[in-house]
Amino acid sequence: MKVLALCFLAFVFGARGVQQRAQDDRTITKVVKMLEGIAGRLKEDGESERVLYAKFKCYCDKNEEEKSKSIAESTSMIGLLENKIDEMKGSNGKAGSEVAQLKALMTENEQTRSEAASVRASQEEAFAAESASLTAAIEQLGKAIQVLSDIGADQTKASGSQFMATSAEKKVSMLKLQASMDQALSASKLLEPAQRTKVVAALQAPLAGNYAAHAGDIVGILKTMKETFSSNLAVAEKADQAGKASHEEFLQTKQSEYDTLKAAYEEKQSGLSATDADLVLKKNQLEETRKLLADHEAFLASLQSMCSTKAKEYDQRNLFRANEQAAIAQAIAILNSDAAFATFGKVRATSSGAVGFMQLSAATRGAGEERVAAQRLLLKAAQGRGSDRLVRAAGLLRGDNPFDVVLGEMAKIVKLIEEEGAADQKELTWCNMERDQSNMYHGEKTSQITALSSAITDLVNTIDDPESGLKKQIEETELGLISNAASQKTQTQERKEANQLYQETVADTSEAERLLTRAIAVLKNYYSTLAQQRQVEFTQTHVEPVPPETWSAYTGHSESNSAIGMLEFILQETQKEQAAAHAYEKAALQDYEDSMAELKQQESDLQSALASLQGDLATAQEDLGNRRAEKVQTEREKATIETYLEKIKPGCDFITENFKVRESNRAAELQAIERAEELIKESPKYKR
Repeated sequence: MKVLALCFLAFVFGARGVQQRAQDDRTITKVVKMLEGIAGRLKEDGESERVLYAKFKCYCDKNEEEKSKSIAESTSMIGLLENKIDEMKGSNGKAGSEVAQLKALMTENEQTRSEAASVRASQEEAFAAESASLTAAIEQLGKAIQVLSDIGADQTKASGSQFMATSAEKKVSMLKLQASMDQALSASKLLEPAQRTKVVAALQAPLAGNYAAHAGDIVGILKTMKETFSSNLAVAEKADQAGKASHEEFLQTKQSEYDTLKAAYEEKQSGLSATDADLVLKKNQLEETRKLLADHEAFLASLQSMCSTKAKEYDQRNLFRANEQAAIAQAIAILNSDAAFATFGKVRATSSGAVGFMQLSAATRGAGEERVAAQRLLLKAAQGRGSDRLVRAAGLLRGDNPFDVVLGEMAKIVKLIEEEGAADQKELTWCNMERDQSNMYHGEKTSQITALSSAITDLVNTIDDPESGLKKQIEETELGLISNAASQKTQTQERKEANQLYQETVADTSEAERLLTRAIAVLKNYYSTLAQQRQVEFTQTHVEPVPPETWSAYTGHSESNSAIGMLEFILQETQKEQAAAHAYEKAALQDYEDSMAELKQQESDLQSALASLQGDLATAQEDLGNRRAEKVQTEREKATIETYLEKIKPGCDFITENFKVRESNRAAELQAIERAEELIKESPKYKR
C-alpha cells in the first residue's frame, strides 16, 4: 500500500515542474537507497529461505523414506509375530495335554505303589502271625512229646500200682502235659477232627495201667503234627522271602517307570513354562510393534501434510517476494524520474510497517428244573446287556453247587450292582458339579478377558489414537509451545525491526522538514527583498514624461509562488507523516504488548496442559501395563480350566451319556437275580 501511495503521489505531482533539484538530492537519495536496501534484503531473504527450504525438503525426503521403510518392516514383523504366536499357542495346547497325561500316569503309578505296599504290609503281618503261631505250636508239641515219652518210660519200669505212686505227682505230670497240648492245639488247626478228638480224650482220661498203648498213638500223632508244622513254617518263610523279593522287584520297576515319567513331565513342564514366557514376550513384542507401526504411520501422515503445506508456503512466499521486488523496482524508477517528488516519496516509502501473523494452535446246563429255569432267566437277561455278572451267576447254577452258595454269591453280585450304582451316581454328581463350576469359572474368565480386552483397547486408543490420543495431544501441545515460542521470537524481532524503521522514518521526515523549511525560508526571503526593492525603485524614479517601455520590472519566476506553495504543502504532508509515524508506532507498540501478554498466557496454559497430559499418559500407560498383565494371567487361568475340562471329558462324557442305560441294566440285572432267587427258594430241594 505504501508503494501505491508513492505511485499516487508521483502521479499527482508529476505534472509540476520543480526547479530546486539540487537542494532535494540528499532526501531523494536517502529514499532511493532505502528502497534499494529493501530490495537487497529481499534478495538475501529469498536466498536464505531457499537454503532453509532445501534443508527442510531434505528432512522431509529423508524421514519419509525412513518411515516408509520402517512401516514396511513393522508390517512384515507383525505378520511374522502373529504366525509365531498362533504356532506357539497350538504347541502349548498339545504340550499341556501331554503334561496332563504324564501327571495322570504319575499319580496312577504312585497309587499302584501305595496299594502294593499296603498289600505287602498285610502279607508281612499275616506271615508274622502265622510264623509266631507255628513256632509256638512246634515248641509246645516238643514239650508234650517229651512229657508223654517220660510218662511211657516210667510206666514201663514199674507196675501200674507203682506208677505215679502219689496222686500229687500224677496230677502235676498231667497238668504239664495238658497245658502243652492245649497251647499246641490252640496254635494250629491242622489236625483232622478225629485226631483232635482222640488226643483230647487221651489227655482227659485218667492214667490207668494200659496207658502206654494210648500214649504211643498220641506221641505218633504229635510228632506228625510237629513235622507238619515245621514243614509249614519252612514253606511260609520261603513264600514270604519270595513275596518280599517280588514286591521289591515290582517297586523297583514301578519306581523306574515313575522316574522316567517324572523326568518327561518336568522336561515338558519346563518347556511349557519357557514357551509360556516366550509367548508372553512375543505378545509384548507384537503389541510394541503395532504401537510402533501406529506411531510411524501417524508420524508419516503428519510429515507428509506438514511438508506439503510447507512447499505451498514456500511457493507463495516466493511469489509475494517477487511481486514486492517488482513494486519496489517500480517505485525506485518513479522516484528517480523526478527529484522533487523523491523527498516526499522517500518519506512515504519508508513508512511501511507492520507484518501480520497468526498463532497455531463297561449256559450251561444244571440239574433240576428250577435250577435250569433260573439259569435260563439269568442268561436271557444277560444277552441283551452283555452282563458278565448275570453270566457268572448263571455259571454258579451249573453242576451241583449248593443253593446256599449260589444265593450267597448272588447276594454279593447284588451288593456289587448297588455299589456300582452308587459309584456311578457319585461320579455323575461329581462330573456335573465339576463341569458346572468349571464352566462358570470359564465363563467368568472369558468375561474378564473380554472386559480386559475392551479396557486395553480403550486405553490404547486413549494413548495412541492418531486424532485424539494422549500422545497426539501431547505432540500438539508441544508443537503449540514451539509455535508459541517462535511467535514470541518472531514478533519481538519484527517489533525491533518496526521500531528501527520508525526511528529512521522520524529521522528522515525530520531531515525533510528541515530542508523544506530552509528552502521555503530562502525563497520567501528572496521574494520579500525583491518586493521591497521594487517599492523603492518605484518611489525614486517616477518622473515625467514616462520613458519608453523596455521590460517590466523583475519580479522573479512566474511559478515561484507555486513552488513555494508546493514546498509548504510538502512540508505540511511531511509533518503529517511524522505525526502518523508517531501514532503508528504507539499503536504498534500497544498491539505488540497485548499480543505478547496473550502469548505468555497461552504459553502458561499450554505448559499446564502439557503437565496434565503427561501425568494422564503415565497413569494410562501404567494402567495399560497392569491390564495387559492381568489379561495374560486370566488367559492362563482360562487355559488351565479348559485343560482340566478336557482332562475329565472322556470319563464324564461316558458316565453322562451312559448313566441311564447303566441304571436300566442294573435294574434289569437286579430283577433277574431277584426272580432267579425266587425260583431257587421255591424249589423242593432248597425247601428240604
